[in-house]
Amino acid sequence: MNNSARRTAGDPLTPDQLRELQALAGMPDDQIDFSDIPESTSETPAPLQENTVTLRLDPDVAAWLQSSANHVPEQINRMLKRLARRTAPIHHAAMLEKAS
Repeated sequence: MNNSARRTAGDPLTPDQLRELQALAGMPDDQIDFSDIPESTSETPAPLQENTVTLRLDPDVAAWLQSSANHVPEQINRMLKRLARRTAPIHHAAMLEKAS
């Protein structure tokens, strides 16, 4: 994959990235080059755990989110993370920085 186009969670894929993923999806695993991916070991950090949360939103807020974002859960997560960074005590801000 082209490393020059780094993404963050929730960023839309470029047309080139979509084409590359579609090509990979059609290939058998034994034909995909995994050599640039580090081997998973006990020293390899585990991926961040995500918690599933159910939210009750006012209809106007839900409509606004759905009209302004393709990935509503990721959009809500980014908004809450920004709010937490602005309002969290300093010791919690460092924790949030590590998690993003």
